[in-house]
Amino acid sequence: MRHPLFSVASILALAVLCGLAAAPSAFAQNPYPLDREKSRSRAQELVVEGFSFPLQIVGMTRFQVQRYDGEPGAGFSVKYAAVPDNNVWADVYIYDDTRALTGSDGSKNAEAEVSAVIGEIDRAVKAGFYKRAETLERWQEAGFSAARLRLSLKDRIVESFVFVTLHRDRFVKIRLSATKSSSGRRIASSFARAYSRLLSL
Repeated sequence: MRHPLFSVASILALAVLCGLAAAPSAFAQNPYPLDREKSRSRAQELVVEGFSFPLQIVGMTRFQVQRYDGEPGAGFSVKYAAVPDNNVWADVYIYDDTRALTGSDGSKNAEAEVSAVIGEIDRAVKAGFYKRAETLERWQEAGFSAARLRLSLKDRIVESFVFVTLHRDRFVKIRLSATKSSSGRRIASSFARAYSRLLSL
């Protein structure tokens, strides 16, 4: 399903823009409401709408659960960060989409969703949120369709990765960003593989 004002890809792009604008401690600038009870949880395993989120994934710590108000199906996200250096952070988005419920080719739908995210980022460049965005590669890994992008902001360059799959008739999207590009690809792949194992892909 789609949010009444934005596509789900637009919601993701807006959330990421808020995240890239500041260190993870300032992510609360995102206009969508926090699930404060779940965000405060230090449980080793947090279950949200049937999806499991461990306290840590490849050394990154869970610390925020975000709800996207509006049309049912807009979903939620769970944020992880490599505290205290704040150089790497990731969001796992879970949401519905009519394409996820059609019974058609899931891998093609996931790949199309990656293309939609890239399209939203290109529009963000035209709107002046980014100075430049480059799609460096696309591939398949651990059951996900994936892409690596380089985003140029006013004061830094961020390497950003997107992984998309379908699970239980919902899209699962990982967006991981790193300001140290030398290790970003390795960390992103490790995170995606770890979450893929949780989904039993």
